[in-house]
Amino acid sequence: MGVAVIDRGRDNVFEIQRAKGLGVPSGDNTASVSPGAADMARFAQSRVLVVDDSPANLALAKEMLALWGFNDVVGVTDATEAAGVIATAPPDLVLLDLHLPGVSGLDLMRHLDPLQSTTPIPVLVLTADGTMETKRQALAAKAHDFLVKPFDPEELRLRVSNLLEMRLLQLQLRQQNEELERRVAERTRELEQAKLEIMRSASATRPKRWGSLSPYPSPRSGSCDGRRLCMTSARSRSPTRSC
Repeated sequence: MGVAVIDRGRDNVFEIQRAKGLGVPSGDNTASVSPGAADMARFAQSRVLVVDDSPANLALAKEMLALWGFNDVVGVTDATEAAGVIATAPPDLVLLDLHLPGVSGLDLMRHLDPLQSTTPIPVLVLTADGTMETKRQALAAKAHDFLVKPFDPEELRLRVSNLLEMRLLQLQLRQQNEELERRVAERTRELEQAKLEIMRSASATRPKRWGSLSPYPSPRSGSCDGRRLCMTSARSRSPTRSC
């Protein structure tokens, strides 16, 4: 018997039943390493935020994520506290219940959407309300995935893995773009500096008085005064100037 998620009335508490399917000997109350933890190892440093108004649900969600190797899991019971966590220490994934006291999960997503950066935080909705209208509202509020309680833990693990994989790829792409922009800016500065050096060098070698380089003859030497072209006589071998 593996992990089971069961619905307990209004609170929809999901419960981990430890057994050999999780690598935990029967009767042992100490969580061991789940078979899924090996696949999730690359996400061990990812931060996961769980938002649920039931403390029991939060505790069990943390336990399930710990079995999969997650070390940084934050649990809160209301949307206001969740918004504060996202603003101060953005997670890599949010597991969000929709029915919260005060501000609902839908309102939280609508509030956060305009604030999202180029790498939006994926949101996986976990709710007992599986109506089509609720799914539409959640997806319209920019939820990345939707799972109805009670759910299969392996399905949850796969969805969590897919969303974190997407998140990591987006972060890598952003880092590559930032590095490319840094290199382009650095190269641009180098080219501007080289241009300035060339201009300084040309200025240093340029003659101060351009008149000394005039190609026109001086009037005092008996030549033309520079306002007319000197003409060569076609009748004489030696040139004669006519001014």
